[in-house]
Amino acid sequence: MAGQNRIVSDTFVASGDLSSMIHRFVDYLAAGDIVGHSLARGGIGVLLNKPQDGEHATVALSGRVRVDAGGAITAGDYIISAASGFAAVQSFVTINAGSAGQYLQTRNMMGRALETVASGSVFAMELMPSKVLVNSA
Repeated sequence: MAGQNRIVSDTFVASGDLSSMIHRFVDYLAAGDIVGHSLARGGIGVLLNKPQDGEHATVALSGRVRVDAGGAITAGDYIISAASGFAAVQSFVTINAGSAGQYLQTRNMMGRALETVASGSVFAMELMPSKVLVNSA
């Protein structure tokens, strides 16, 4: 089982009680400097501590981190954030099947899984948030 290392992190102010959100994806709220679990934009990183409302929240922005799996994860899977902050496997949606079978999707990709685990487990992933456009024939 891989651990955490090479982490780039920053500290924010928790909005609400995030003490149960450790190892889950978090995002900026409207105030910009506040971290919460409203993931409308896909997340900025992984919460590394258990802050309560107004306390400092340490968020991993990149590196090898431990994350809660919201479903079965296979090593090498591309990971996104579910609305709950749990890790989910990226799935692609057919936008224009046509004769070429094109797949096109824009997504906030959070990184890649380094381990295979069952739903509810904590696993290691390489955190490298990015917005990607996938278009393959």
